[in-house]
Amino acid sequence: MKDFEARVEGLFKQLYVPLVNYSNKFVKEPEAAREVVQATFVHILEKGELNITTSEEAYMYTAVRNRSLNYLKAKLKHTQRLEQTSETTATASNDQLQELESGDLARILDLAIASLSEKTQIIFRLSREESLTYKEISEQLDVSVKTVEFHISSALKTIRSFLEKHWYLPIILIVINFI
Repeated sequence: MKDFEARVEGLFKQLYVPLVNYSNKFVKEPEAAREVVQATFVHILEKGELNITTSEEAYMYTAVRNRSLNYLKAKLKHTQRLEQTSETTATASNDQLQELESGDLARILDLAIASLSEKTQIIFRLSREESLTYKEISEQLDVSVKTVEFHISSALKTIRSFLEKHWYLPIILIVINFI
């Protein structure tokens, strides 16, 4: 066992610096290259044997190359997981923000609609929420189409005025397209 450890120690003293330089060509990070070479030697020591059919130097270069490539694969996977987590978090944040914004918009719009007279509210909701035509609304409520048009026009003016009065200027543009 002492012979084995002495052999590995001799390889370490002889090849450490060249192996770090070799590993650094792959990993492009000096500290990571040192860790790769150290981990390679630790692995050999833990194994307790060195069955080499070629030269010890060629074996060490191959071992360091493989461990360097494994380091890069692990780093790539880690980066991909971080990106995926970041994308998932960003998507969730955007969804939450949109949900909050649409919820706020719905509450503001409900307040504006609540400020309408009862008859205008009914006609407006039948038009916008139930998607009934003016003719269908007039038949359902037994009023003229002109009366429906008047109430819808009145509702739109009141809602726009409500939004302007309450400083919801950016929302006005959305609501105008919505309505």
